[in-house]
Amino acid sequence: MAHLGLLQKVHPSRGGDQTSGGFTYRTTWAEVASRASEGCRWCQLVYATKEEEEEPGPESPLRIVVGSQGCLQNCTPKGTQDLSVFIDDTLHFIGYVYTTADDPAAQYIVARNRVLDVGTTKSLALAKQSLDECIYTHNSCPRPLALPPFLPTRLIDCSNVAHPRLIATDGTRGSYAALSYVWGEPQPHSTTVSNLETYLKFIDPEHLPQTIL
Repeated sequence: MAHLGLLQKVHPSRGGDQTSGGFTYRTTWAEVASRASEGCRWCQLVYATKEEEEEPGPESPLRIVVGSQGCLQNCTPKGTQDLSVFIDDTLHFIGYVYTTADDPAAQYIVARNRVLDVGTTKSLALAKQSLDECIYTHNSCPRPLALPPFLPTRLIDCSNVAHPRLIATDGTRGSYAALSYVWGEPQPHSTTVSNLETYLKFIDPEHLPQTIL
């Protein structure tokens, strides 16, 4: 079974449908609303795209086109497909399609299920696989240096998740990944001269973002 992930809220925009494949059907907003109230999940999705000032009226005919506009350029993995819904030549919804690796549809669908539990061994292996793919197969990404780079002055040691602490690298070389989880705002638990010695022994996990843990 394939699943849909919503990319972003789409504000209806005209321009004619640009889908390939898919199908077309006709209905009314009244019919969509009725079926949605009876539990039709598709009708619930379609009706949720209706703007308050939407025309035509509830009994006026609608032409709904469901199909793909092609591979999504800003999604990973490469080749992730979309599903787009046009109502009367106006784009109302766009999402990405994904499924499990063992699903019969997997041979046709590129993206796989979302990783919701990021602390598991499986998810960490997936992160390592993605890093390796980036390093060794992406033409625009830098290759590893012959000599590993110097590590940052201090790192957070999360080998014991219940007892994370800061460690001083003292000029050690090694490979590491930088995680971006803060954008510009002052953080209440940043490392300072006054708390450095404390953090070298222990950092309260409550003070760390989920990206790290």
